[in-house]
Amino acid sequence: MQRFDAECIRDELSRRGWSASRLGREAGINQTEAIQIVNGSRKAGPTARRRIAGVFGWPEVSDDATN
Repeated sequence: MQRFDAECIRDELSRRGWSASRLGREAGINQTEAIQIVNGSRKAGPTARRRIAGVFGWPEVSDDATN
């Protein structure tokens, strides 16, 4: 199962050369929410989690950073 935390999201954004704002656009979520998720000040809710995972091609996600 794919880890789903701010660090993993930042790593994927870096790999793709994307900003948090672009993630918001690509995932169809509010750009402010995307920025907060990426910087760790907000946890992604179920909808945002599904959308971000879909954009990245992550089949399953977990909130547990130890996975």
